[in-house]
Amino acid sequence: MAHRIEAGVERQPSLQIEIDGVAVSVHPGETVAAALLLAGREHCYTTREGEPRSLFCNMGSCFECLVAISVAGEEREPRWRRACMTPVSEGMRVRTGKCLQETL
Repeated sequence: MAHRIEAGVERQPSLQIEIDGVAVSVHPGETVAAALLLAGREHCYTTREGEPRSLFCNMGSCFECLVAISVAGEEREPRWRRACMTPVSEGMRVRTGKCLQETL
């Protein structure tokens, strides 16, 4: 499991997001990809053929880190986003593991 550097670093107060129904404490400015690593989640989605996908380039080029994201209080369906390019926000709900093709 990944660990956050704590010594000599000042951060804003933490906020809570949910990853697959589990509350995770993160800090503003961190990405969903960082939150996934901190939570020990390596699997982002599964292809139609059943192949798992995960973090790969971490710079938004490959689209391997797609996760379904919704925000508390929003009425719309979750949207597929690149975890490495999406900053965390209070009340965010992240879903992993489901086939991308089933929800588009």
